[in-house]
Amino acid sequence: MLRDVPSLKKLMALKRLDLFQTELETMPQGMECLTNLRCLRMNACFEMEFPSGVLPKLSRLQVLALDMCLITVKVKEVGSLRNLETLECNFEGLSDFVEYLRSPNGIRSLSTCKISVGSIDRFDWEYVDCFPSKTVLLGYLSINRDIDFPVKFLNGIQGLYCECIDARSLCDVLSLENATELEIIHIESCDSMESLVSSSWFCSAPPPLPSHNGIFSRLKKFHCDGCSSMEKLFPLELLSYLVNLEVIVVTDCERMEEIIGTTDEESSTSNPITELTLPKLKTLQLSGLPELKRICSGKLICNSLEVIYVRYCEKLKRIPIRRNSAEAKEGLGFIMCKRLVQMMQGNIWISLNPLGCAQSMTLVLRFQIRPSYGRATFAPGSSSEQPSSNPQFRGLRVILADDDALNRTVTKKLLEKLGCEITL
Repeated sequence: MLRDVPSLKKLMALKRLDLFQTELETMPQGMECLTNLRCLRMNACFEMEFPSGVLPKLSRLQVLALDMCLITVKVKEVGSLRNLETLECNFEGLSDFVEYLRSPNGIRSLSTCKISVGSIDRFDWEYVDCFPSKTVLLGYLSINRDIDFPVKFLNGIQGLYCECIDARSLCDVLSLENATELEIIHIESCDSMESLVSSSWFCSAPPPLPSHNGIFSRLKKFHCDGCSSMEKLFPLELLSYLVNLEVIVVTDCERMEEIIGTTDEESSTSNPITELTLPKLKTLQLSGLPELKRICSGKLICNSLEVIYVRYCEKLKRIPIRRNSAEAKEGLGFIMCKRLVQMMQGNIWISLNPLGCAQSMTLVLRFQIRPSYGRATFAPGSSSEQPSSNPQFRGLRVILADDDALNRTVTKKLLEKLGCEITL
């Protein structure tokens, strides 16, 4: 593994310097001479600060990708790069990040960016590429008490990771009216956070009607882990905006009582809500929630649901989730595959990665050892498309699964002519 690089001062024509898969112990000398450099990618072996005075001399830089965990840069020097299109870096504190957001060449001028602010300790950096092209990671920051935090400047980001920040809800971090681009939200160990969005926000400023371009309209994945003060994940009013939500992962939230929360007034109304809908939800993972009593107050319709994983939720007695068969999509999904496997006395399950996405699938089947079957034989003079019954196949039980009706029909007839017994 490369740990040291000789002086670069004579490489003035260099346009790309990629030292990302290295473990540099010191910064290379002579980088200030690389005035033609367009792309700089670099990581490190331990925490260090990017040399002062170098970045302003690299005025032609279009891509700057530095180790977001170990290399810190000065905000004024990054802000001086007028041609920058892609930025991956770490700002030491919230004040530095705020200054960059306010600069003319700030985050709004970038086509792609992944920026970490503060200290990020619990994030698995192997999965940073799973986050969208515009992602901000906030760690160990005092946001709730910082009245100067300009939430409006975070508009347009697609991924948000919050770790150990003192925000009470995302209203302290984002301007929700314009949070239309968010695709992934990951909240980790934010002990002051009480809900994703406060119900009072809906009362103080009535939001726009749900639409495909509204708040959280593009949100696909939500992960909440270790938030000890959170009792209700989503307020009921937010549900109609989550039209594209595919993954919900909630783990180790010791006070969590309800996933889709209702107020006392909503619960006592004479016309309680009986059906709720998350049309795109595919994965629901709940783990380590000792106080969780229910998912929601009514029935939750999830026509796309494939995986439900519940563990260590002792007070959860019922999961009121169902599919609306009139609207459910046809297809050979995971649920159908699982039924087929169970018919064969086997088991199948999906393992999720830290983002709640399916990472691998395990299939276990038991087969009885039987004599091998030879190739099918055909009657003399018959076409290969017209097989005759074969004694080796006669009586063989076959489970046929295909989401295409024509394929099922043709395959069934062929197998029956060979003497097989077909179960669809």
